[in-house]
Amino acid sequence: MKAIVEIIKNGIVVATVNNLNYKDSEISSGESYKYKIKANCEDGSVYTSKEKTVNYLATPVLKSAENTQNGVCVKWNAVKSAESYNIYRKTANSSWAKIGNTTGVSFTDKTAKSGTKYFYTVIANSSVAKSGYDSCGVSIYYIATPKLSSATNKNGAVVVKWASVKGAKSYNVYRKTTKNGSWVKIASTTSTSYTDKNVKSGSNYFYTVKAYNGNITSSFVTSGIATKYLSTPKLSKVTSGKSGVSVSYSKVTGATGYSIYRKTGSGGWVKLTTVKGNNKTTYLDKTAEKDITYTYTVRAVNDKYMSSYNAKGITVKDRY
Repeated sequence: MKAIVEIIKNGIVVATVNNLNYKDSEISSGESYKYKIKANCEDGSVYTSKEKTVNYLATPVLKSAENTQNGVCVKWNAVKSAESYNIYRKTANSSWAKIGNTTGVSFTDKTAKSGTKYFYTVIANSSVAKSGYDSCGVSIYYIATPKLSSATNKNGAVVVKWASVKGAKSYNVYRKTTKNGSWVKIASTTSTSYTDKNVKSGSNYFYTVKAYNGNITSSFVTSGIATKYLSTPKLSKVTSGKSGVSVSYSKVTGATGYSIYRKTGSGGWVKLTTVKGNNKTTYLDKTAEKDITYTYTVRAVNDKYMSSYNAKGITVKDRY
């Protein structure tokens, strides 16, 4: 039996339809509405439903999903009268699963696994209502931020190293010379290390790395990893005298002192002392013993930073 159906909202007829559904777009988030229907049948009978109250919350509009240092950060627009938001995640092979709740308008998924494509969506909540959700969600291919492991002074260069990132096909290396300076890309590599030869002794350098997979990029460690590059001191001569063994080496720009090392035979290097002062370029080893052959080398130092060293060193036999 056919019927003409009147849609009654808050006591007022807002539409007349001849089907079994009606979508009301004249609504506002956080508002409460009372609905009932009145069906006028062909045989003259009339059916009026019970009134139903609907508390409406708008569906959150998803803004973005971004790779950050801590995971995937999902953002959305605030929903009027929402008291909290539930965050859901899925992959191409899984269903939506709740992963968090927040009162803010962003959420960082710290459980995301690098090399995985994720979809995110959000539901708004209040004490009396729950919104719908974007069934498509917002998607992102997550690439973790490379973890910087070291920036080490070598002969004529700084060697930067970082951990491999799953899903990455290449890495871009960035450098700056002051803490508050701007990052400048200096290299791209498929390796997990880079040797920066464009360095000057006494200069500060900060390095960071981004992982890439095509046009998709990870975030980066914003503070980077710092070092002060110090050139390797050049050993000039090592001589044995009555007062001890004298070690001479070149002055290094930026050094505030020099660490002296010694070894015997094929043994390991042992630090004898650190000579303070940039201009102090000689050291007298008074602990050397007669007829023993020693090898010496030197490192420039500045606070916690240290240059590389001449691994071969200079060898001398103490004659006194």
